[in-house]
Amino acid sequence: NGELDIAIVEGEIESQNLVYDTVAMDFLVLAFSAKHPISAKENIYLHDIKELPFVMREQGSGTRALFESSLSRTNWSPKIKAEAPFPQAILKAILKNDCLSVLSVRLVEQAYLEDSISFARLAGSGWNRAFRLVRHKDRPVSPAMQELRRLLKAYEEPFIKQNEISAKVRI
Repeated sequence: NGELDIAIVEGEIESQNLVYDTVAMDFLVLAFSAKHPISAKENIYLHDIKELPFVMREQGSGTRALFESSLSRTNWSPKIKAEAPFPQAILKAILKNDCLSVLSVRLVEQAYLEDSISFARLAGSGWNRAFRLVRHKDRPVSPAMQELRRLLKAYEEPFIKQNEISAKVRI
């Protein structure tokens, strides 16, 4: 309805009235404590995690939707011990309660570099996603919009690249 000048959106854009620019790429990882027994595995299969507790983002989050979509052909749902709307609570549950979670690699990079969190990526590209800067096609691009785009492009790729992660989730 024209109230917003610009938005940052994760996912596909389907409206003919909107134009977008991909400003950041991201991917999800299965995150767990570096002390968790699963951290020793190079390949993590569904039978390895099916009985383990998960802490997840809330229903409706893009992260959770992408994870659950990737599970649709498996007839398995994770044992969700808790839900949290912010990553700090999820990281604490991973570290203190031996839970697993699926999160953006960007949210666990620092903990990974500190050797407190380990993670595995999905074999293939099923957990890849893009963030887009979206505006109405008739809305002019203001200097503030240009500056926001410039700032976001500085974070276009995660610090940790997918090919640097040897452990893989195979579902």
